[in-house]
Amino acid sequence: MIGLGVELGDESLATKPVYVKANIIGLFHIESDELSDEQKEVFFKVNGVAILFPYLRGLVSELTSKGSMNPIILPTMNITVLLAELDKNNPKTIQP
Repeated sequence: MIGLGVELGDESLATKPVYVKANIIGLFHIESDELSDEQKEVFFKVNGVAILFPYLRGLVSELTSKGSMNPIILPTMNITVLLAELDKNNPKTIQP
């Protein structure tokens, strides 16, 4: 199971006219005797996030398009580079 989320704006709506908190969860399974558990975890970490992110991005755009302002469109991201950067800051995580 991989979860991905985003929180944007001002929860109290005091400084910004929008607040979005969205989470998405994906359930993934692989059957392979050729990969170790660690290799599977790295595979899911990179590919699971890469699969889920466009759905989260679309969810935020769709949700914010319903208001009277322009929709919020999250930028596209290179997930491999992003995870490598995050792993630099947290060396206890598994490297992609």
